[in-house]
Amino acid sequence: MLASLDARALFICGYASEFCVDTTTRSAAAKGFAVTLVADAHTTLDKAHATGAQIRAHENATLGNIRSFGLPIRAIDAAEIRFR
Repeated sequence: MLASLDARALFICGYASEFCVDTTTRSAAAKGFAVTLVADAHTTLDKAHATGAQIRAHENATLGNIRSFGLPIRAIDAAEIRFR
């Protein structure tokens, strides 16, 4: 569907930072989309090993530093987003 709309870039936000958001971000980059992870627009619950805030910070740092897909994944706050 995204290809039929000629989509080239995606902005990702949502719930379950360490599951759905992480997988969607990686999958989109692997499929050739330029990905922006909206760093302050995803969340998760506290876990036994880390708080939700720690998990969000980890995902922002980890996903924002992946270069293996050939396109950068940017992790930026919503206030920094500019549409052309």
